Amino acid sequence: MDHIQYWKTTAARDWKRVNLLFKNRDYVFALFCAHLTLEKLIKGHWVKDNALNYPPKIHNLNKLVAQTKLELTDEDLVFCADMNKFQIEGRYPNYINDIYKSMNKNYTTNYIKQCQKLRKKLAAQLP
Repeated sequence: MDHIQYWKTTAARDWKRVNLLFKNRDYVFALFCAHLTLEKLIKGHWVKDNALNYPPKIHNLNKLVAQTKLELTDEDLVFCADMNKFQIEGRYPNYINDIYKSMNKNYTTNYIKQCQKLRKKLAAQLP
């Protein structure tokens, strides 16, 4: 249970970062932290649904979901696949310049709203 709580607590901390980064118009890293929030909640589910306390060191949301008992909608899974681009682009500088060109408030707002919906669903299903 402590391991699950760790993932929930750190996900909540990252969600606060999402809001701060968005407020400061740092859209790329707001979405990077939004991805990180979902990743950590899914890793909480991974710990809940597997015998080990340490989930795999991967960042692909769909691969993590596949290793849990989570039953997400097709819409949720498509959104997870789409969110995966932000973990790559947030980690590797050569992608950051390209994505900065496409980021704006409306684009980011739409992702954050969808992320908020999925974040709440994932968190509600954890002990």
